[in-house]
Amino acid sequence: MFNGHARFHNATFDGGTVFHGTTFNGHAGFDDTTFDEAADFGKAMFNGTAGFSGVTFTGPTTFSNTDFGSERVTFDGPLRWGPPAPEFDWDQHVAEKPANVEPRDWPPAPARTQCLPADPRSADKRSFAIIESGDWRIALRGGVLRRKSRQWRPLRLR
Repeated sequence: MFNGHARFHNATFDGGTVFHGTTFNGHAGFDDTTFDEAADFGKAMFNGTAGFSGVTFTGPTTFSNTDFGSERVTFDGPLRWGPPAPEFDWDQHVAEKPANVEPRDWPPAPARTQCLPADPRSADKRSFAIIESGDWRIALRGGVLRRKSRQWRPLRLR
């Protein structure tokens, strides 16, 4: 049970996560949180506002028999919505979704994200990276990338 605010903003849960039967009496903040494996919110109770905006669900996730209370609960712009898609009691009949759970149009549309990584092996010196999400766009051009530990990482942009 969480009696105050429970904030997990930008957290990453690497293993299975269990909030089964947990009561959240204050704000429950899971915005921009990543669940890399199974997440169980079954029979949880949200008595305050809750935010799952920008969340990433990559494994089996359930909200079955969850009480979403009467305060605002948002799932706007998830970065990843499965597969498999999280399970909710209204999956078969979206009209049964509580009015306080957003977005109104269900299921939520994943945030529009595109990433075109610059590749230093490319002969094209004009290679660039674009990252888009919602209303913002970042374009990196002419950056120098170097390989380290099997991952490309940006160095100084000139």
